[in-house]
Amino acid sequence: MRVRDWAEVDHYEVLGVDPDADRDAIIAAYRAQARLLHPDAGPTEADADERFVRVTTAYRVLTGPQRAAYDEVRQRGVGAPAGSAGPVGSAGPAGPARPARPWQLTRRGATGAIWGGTALVLAGILAAVVVSVLMTRDARLRSTGVPARAVVVLDGGGPRLEFTTRTGQTVRAALPDAKSGRAAVGDVVGIRYDRADPSRVVNEQHAVARDITLWIMAAKFLIVGTVLVVVGIRRRLRLAD
Repeated sequence: MRVRDWAEVDHYEVLGVDPDADRDAIIAAYRAQARLLHPDAGPTEADADERFVRVTTAYRVLTGPQRAAYDEVRQRGVGAPAGSAGPVGSAGPAGPARPARPWQLTRRGATGAIWGGTALVLAGILAAVVVSVLMTRDARLRSTGVPARAVVVLDGGGPRLEFTTRTGQTVRAALPDAKSGRAAVGDVVGIRYDRADPSRVVNEQHAVARDITLWIMAAKFLIVGTVLVVVGIRRRLRLAD
């Protein structure tokens, strides 16, 4: 069946199920009718073959990936004969409605956009909180930490910082940010370490590049998430009209 003919056939009525029926209900309804109409069952009705074709077509459409598109076409009345009655409240007969554009969201897609956008907004808020905490922690360590010079060494196949505390303890710590992460083995890096936990280190200079990158990531989550929520809500409201 062609897509433009979908609006002229109510597959839900053919199977005797509600438009919001789930997949299991549709399959059960199809099997019940197929047992009566299948040629091997020896049906006595003259139109049994035609009805079996309609039932099978309805089953394939409503249990396949094209169900959402079919629901969209039915709602918009695509393929309705010219001169048929238009929507309630319209003035006079209406011609065939324009087909839905492929990029337009279905009701299910709009709901997904709302939930996905909400998740991105929450991720953006969480990222912003993490960036703020990192900046606050680093700022505190730069003001209260003990200055030292660390050498980039290989440890377990990866680069680490090695330095000696004022008490003579040799410490190896992870690279604190992306700036020192680009340092080569043998480079000397200025750091500040925590007296109580010398493995906690921070670069002497502010990690501007890291902070900007994290803020951009948080902003992208917030912007994209907000756009998805707005688009999803507008689409749901339009489909509800």
